[in-house]
Parts: sequence; C-alpha cells; structure tokens
Amino acid sequence: MKQHNGILAGIAALLVALTAVLHLASAAKGYSFYRDQHLGGALLFARDGIDLLHPRIVGFAANDTPAILEFPLWQALAAVVFKVMGSWFGWANLVSLLIFATAAWPLVQLAKAYGDERKAWWTLVFFLAQPLTIFLAGTASTDGLSLVTALWFLYCAQRLIATGRWGWLVAAAGTGAVAAVTKLPFFFAAGVTSVLLLAGSERRSSWALTKLAGVGAFAAAVFLLWTRHADAQMARAEFPLVDLRMSTNPELKFWYFGDWAYRLNPANWIKGAWRLLNTQFGSFALAGLAVAGFVVRRNPLARASLAAALLTTAIFSHLVLHHSHYYALYSAAFALLCAEGAVWLEKSAGPQSIGRQILAGATAAALLLASAVQGLISMEVVSMYDPYPARIVQTVTEHTRPEDKLLVQGGGWGGRELILAGRNGLSVWNTKFLSAPENLARIKALGFTKYVMISESPLMQALQMTNPGGADRPRTAYPAVRTPVDEAWPVVFQSDDVLIVGIP
Repeated sequence: MKQHNGILAGIAALLVALTAVLHLASAAKGYSFYRDQHLGGALLFARDGIDLLHPRIVGFAANDTPAILEFPLWQALAAVVFKVMGSWFGWANLVSLLIFATAAWPLVQLAKAYGDERKAWWTLVFFLAQPLTIFLAGTASTDGLSLVTALWFLYCAQRLIATGRWGWLVAAAGTGAVAAVTKLPFFFAAGVTSVLLLAGSERRSSWALTKLAGVGAFAAAVFLLWTRHADAQMARAEFPLVDLRMSTNPELKFWYFGDWAYRLNPANWIKGAWRLLNTQFGSFALAGLAVAGFVVRRNPLARASLAAALLTTAIFSHLVLHHSHYYALYSAAFALLCAEGAVWLEKSAGPQSIGRQILAGATAAALLLASAVQGLISMEVVSMYDPYPARIVQTVTEHTRPEDKLLVQGGGWGGRELILAGRNGLSVWNTKFLSAPENLARIKALGFTKYVMISESPLMQALQMTNPGGADRPRTAYPAVRTPVDEAWPVVFQSDDVLIVGIP
C-alpha cells in the first residue's frame, strides 16, 4: 500500500507540474490568465503603495476613488512580487500558484480525519484534476485565494470541534474572518459544513457549539465592518461603472441572491448543473464515480460539504449559478466522494501486483488528464488566448497619448484595455449619462479627452453562438450603443472593431 500511495503522490505531482506549466507558459507567450479587476488592483498597489483599506479597480470611477469588493490580500501579495521582480503578469500567476499549493495540507488532513491516508491521497488527486481547480490555481485573481482560505478555515474549525482547544478557536476565528471578507459564499459554505460536522460529532455539546458560534459571530462582525467601510468609500465615487452599495442600488440584491422567479426557473438549474459537471469533472463519467462514493460509504465530511454547497447555492442562487468560479464550492465535496468511489473500486478488484498497480496508476493519470482537458475546453478556456484584445490595445496606443484620459465603452468590468495600454480612464456603458450638461462639464473638468468604443471579439461571438439557441446571435458592435452625444464628436480613428473620438 505504501508503494501504491507513492503512485498517487506521483499523479498529484504531475498534475501540479502541468498546471504550473499551463499558466506560466501561457503568460510567457503573452496570454496570462487573469481577472483584470484584481490584477489591475495589484499593479496599482505596486505603483502607488499598498493600502489594504483603499484598493482600487482600474477604470471604475472617474475620480479614481477606492472601489472595494474583496479584502485585497491577493493584490497586496502580488504587488510585493511586482515591486521586486517587475510587472510581468506571469509573476502574478506564480503568486496564485504558490498560494494554491497551501490548500493541499488542510484538504489532506481533513480527508484523513474522516477516512484514512489512502482516501486522503485520492482526494488530493481528484481535487487537483478538477478543471476548475486547474484554472483557478494559477489565474491572477483573488478567486483561488478565496477557496484556499475557506479550506483553512474549515480545517481549523474541524480541529476546534475535535480538540476543543483555545488555540484552534483563535485560528478558526482568524481564518474565518479572512474568508468572510474575501468571498462570503465560500466562508458560508465552510461554516455550514463545520456546523454539520459538529452535529454529527461525538464531542458535540453546548460548549462546543458556543465556541463555533463565537467564531461565526466574530467573522460576521468583521464582514459587516468591512462592508460598512466599503460602502463609505464607494459613496465618494463619481460616475462609477456600477453602484456597489446595497442601500442605494436595489439591483444588487438580485445580483447576489436572485429572486423566487429565478430560483423556480428550471432553465437556470439545468444550465447550472451542466456548468457544474464541466467545471468539476470534465468527463461526466467521473460524476458516476462520485455517485458511487456517495452510495457505498457515508463519509460525514463529504456529505456535509455537499449539503453546505447546495444550501449556499440555494441562498446565493444568482451569484453562484451565474459565475463559474463559485462552482469551486463543490470542489472538496466531489473530490472526497470520488476518493470514496476509487477506494471502493480498488477493494472490489482485490490485491494486485506492483506492476498492475503501476499500470492502473498510469491509466488513472491518463484518464484524469483527458477529463481535465475536456473540462477546460468546455469552460471555453480558449478565450484566454484571444488575440483580439492585443489588437485593440495596439490601436488605442497608436491613436492616443499617454497623457490622455479615456472613456472606454465595451472594455469590460476591470479596465483591461486601460491596463494593457498604460492609460488612465473610466469604463462606461455608453455616453447617455453625458446628455446632462453638468455631467459632461464634470468629465471635461476631470481631464477626459477621448472616447473609445470597442466591438465584441469575433472569438467571443463564436463561442456564444455554440450555446443552445445562440446560432443566430449577432456580434455586439459599438454602433448599437452610440448616442447623440458622442455622434457629434470628431472621429480620431474608426474601423469595424474600434472607434476613437475626441472629447471637444
């Protein structure tokens, strides 16, 4: 069995190495995997100094005020590396890879606590082979850190349940607070999992429940304080792309939680289930292994994690179902269930020679890699290699000056074109808000000089057309969002892909 575990360790090492190669080689070719709202914040920290209480999103507000979502821990860590090594985006991918590597310890220890060493190794292998894990592990964003933090919180909470020691109480409170202000649904799922584990534990008592409740109360207090601070900072923003304050933007309630009409629409759940299977398994046959693991053995941790993920999805329905990275809520549960299924198959096969073990390990590695590739393709990871943004940025740099301040329509949520072109500016939906003379006067007073409109990438249009019912979907082009305001401005450059006009 020791030799056999060595084979699983080898598969895990191979998956780690290939994941690192995917991200770093892509970055070396100029196609770094990143989310611009997070990467841009790290670059701003590196340039202007790290200020954890006042992070910014490139292009979010006209007066460049803080725009706060998650606690900017990842941005700060990436900024330190940028300061030392330079601004190559691959350094940010490396930071994410190193952070994600720390998830192995709590995951393996949790699996051992509710199984054995064999199941722990299988859990790690299946976790590393998940397409979404491979994608998040090295993407330059805070998403991977959110999952890692939640796993550490769950581990500390489990140790608190198992031992009752005050040291674990402090550790659980600290990791829980960080998890809560990093991404609340991940913290919520981990917290529910710990409560379910306590309910099924032989050590359950009112005192243990009080300790766990204290951890949750502390994390909730930190989250509320952070939210209050974020709202206060957002109140200063001029012409923000989105009003992120729940108190003033009623649409945010739907964005996070959805409504009953959304929850009761079967299409949303069917689409969500399809995306979940792709992101977690790649090959749907592996889902059968998870089902076998659910049926053949009642693993408390796997079942609690799955129940917590389902409850989190039911509460944060729109947020989870609409964003693929939130499907990582299910990563630990499915890895544990697949591990149970794999061990059951091994026991059913009976004792095997070393040669057969090696052959079985090689076959498992090949199948898992093929499933991971299938899942990544289904996740449309090809969009990360789209050359279109680089062409747009080249056009922008050729027809604007470094001192220009740009309004950018069609550039997305996090100021990607501004980051890549090295320009300052504001992301906008269109120029309707400038039909008010006072708004136009304020934009001019803030120094904005050009307006850039960008049509949808042909690759993104093609990918959307592959979705059911999308075969006739037209390309979203900038003429559709032009308004009488910008139509009167002088043209600097025009093509089918981009239009640049001057702000007189």
